[in-house]
Amino acid sequence: MALYESSLSPLFQRFFQPVIEAYPHSSKPYDCQELTDLDFIEMGIKRCVSASVTGRDFLQHHGDNGRKEVSVDLHFKALQSERRLANLGSINTLIAPLLNERVEDAFASIIELNGFAIYAGDGHYHGGAAHDAKRESSGGVMKKLAVGHFFMLNLRNHSMSHLAMADQSGTRKGEHDMHAIKRSEIKDLRVGEPTGRKVILAWDKAGIDFVFWQKAKKTAGLYFISLEKSN
Repeated sequence: MALYESSLSPLFQRFFQPVIEAYPHSSKPYDCQELTDLDFIEMGIKRCVSASVTGRDFLQHHGDNGRKEVSVDLHFKALQSERRLANLGSINTLIAPLLNERVEDAFASIIELNGFAIYAGDGHYHGGAAHDAKRESSGGVMKKLAVGHFFMLNLRNHSMSHLAMADQSGTRKGEHDMHAIKRSEIKDLRVGEPTGRKVILAWDKAGIDFVFWQKAKKTAGLYFISLEKSN
């Protein structure tokens, strides 16, 4: 069995310990001899906070700093693995409740919100990777499409979860928030909150389908909050 060797940084060890403890209980673990799941997760975290512009640049610095050396081919294959994605999601679900004990609930003093789960949702786009293929835009120009993700943030404990990756089909410049919301399952919009618990979801002005939100409130206890657009 391949073994994960923790970083020598005491700060990172403390930060990463909940992941190590949650991993044995996660779904779809696999004993990969070349790149363990824990090494892969550590690399993902460090990639997010790295100053490296490209993945190749990051891999070189990662090895130079005494961590596991991983080939470009193996790294990008791992990024495309549906099994690793499912494993990441399950670990995130296992870790999120820990924050209830460690983060002060900013809404605890508002008794009217007792019994409500409170989330904020939003999308984030960034430029395509160097190896991404170019596609024809709506203006007829060949270019890389922006990569988008939609996230949910628990406003009581600040845990974050991934809702969906933006649809890049056709010549869509960037998927509208409401389009992504409507193709998501209600249970994902409720972020797995148990049946009977009401959920408040705050979104920006992109959430404009009031018929959808009325139905979500009546059928799933999902209350949508936003601001009016000027029009």
